[in-house]
Amino acid sequence: MKMLFQKSPSLQQLALGVLCFISAQAAMAQTVAPTTGLTAPKVSRSDIAAKSNPSPFENNPSAVQSAQMQPSLATPFIVLQRVPEPKNKNAIPEDIYNLITSKKLPEAIVAIDKELGVNPRNVQLRFVRSRIQIEMGQIDLAKKTLLEITQQFPELPEPYNNLAVLEAQSGDLDQAKEYLELALKVQPSFATALENLGDVYTRLASRSYGKAVQLDRRLIDSRRKMKLAEDILK
Repeated sequence: MKMLFQKSPSLQQLALGVLCFISAQAAMAQTVAPTTGLTAPKVSRSDIAAKSNPSPFENNPSAVQSAQMQPSLATPFIVLQRVPEPKNKNAIPEDIYNLITSKKLPEAIVAIDKELGVNPRNVQLRFVRSRIQIEMGQIDLAKKTLLEITQQFPELPEPYNNLAVLEAQSGDLDQAKEYLELALKVQPSFATALENLGDVYTRLASRSYGKAVQLDRRLIDSRRKMKLAEDILK
């Protein structure tokens, strides 16, 4: 499932970096969050096209690595989805950028929280915040940050995808499936979520076949199907 997965993902590929915003049309649409009832703000094309500093996590081999970034599930399964491109007022301040590249992650969190107090709708910083929390092994806090993004920016499918990745890494495939379905409800053409959902279904199928074989070892077909599912995920 993809936060995506490639055959041999590097840390950068598995990391939350800077992602493209969804299409301008989708971003400008007034979309109601499925669980919060909040309405998404309109975003102009000029906002989406705005440039800023590259993600401090991109092309940075010295970035802090964490065991939490390695999924418990066999690869290829999940790849961390990149965050949306920043719009105006969503750039990463230079001081925060420098703290992250210097591996001063706790200080970066403090600086990010201070900046969000001034500009609470800086979605770029919120995604970076969740990435730092994952790097620090603060998975529950990362989930909370991503959930806050879904409430403030219900038109974005990426946070649902990344929540699905974290749930799948912890072994909760059913919850991962629900988040991916929410991502696809927001954007049916979101290829990353579609591929991840296929991987989740495959692993759920493998789990079901495995349980069937445990209950009745005479079920040769279930054993064969389980092996096929496992081969797909290798």
